[in-house]
Amino acid sequence: FPSHDSVGALSRLTPKSSLWINVRNMAGLMRQSQIGILAPGTIAWEALAAGLPSLLIATSRHQIFNARQLDRGGFARYLGRVKNLPASLLAKELRGLVDSESAWSRLSRKARSLVDGKGPCRVARGVVSLIKRPRVIK
Repeated sequence: FPSHDSVGALSRLTPKSSLWINVRNMAGLMRQSQIGILAPGTIAWEALAAGLPSLLIATSRHQIFNARQLDRGGFARYLGRVKNLPASLLAKELRGLVDSESAWSRLSRKARSLVDGKGPCRVARGVVSLIKRPRVIK
């Protein structure tokens, strides 16, 4: 994350806040967390599968489309690019989720509804079915 100092300061908004960077057990941390502040790359899909309500902050241009789509669908909240993001907006959005159990719960349910985490099993079944199918050689 390009702005560790800024995010680190925000992570101290409440005594229960933590800043995690380059962790080894992301899925476990997500299950223990209440809100994620994430870049909208691959990690955002993991957060959706975990049902982790997330505030998305783009760290590069290629993440913007994905972030906007997730926001439009109500699956996560996109706050903008990190280089243009006022700390006050992040604090406001974070406070909105912390203070409103219904907003938090709605975002969590929507996130889980999009990604069920069973994609690898579906891919494996598809590969197995292709292998088992008799081939016709012409």
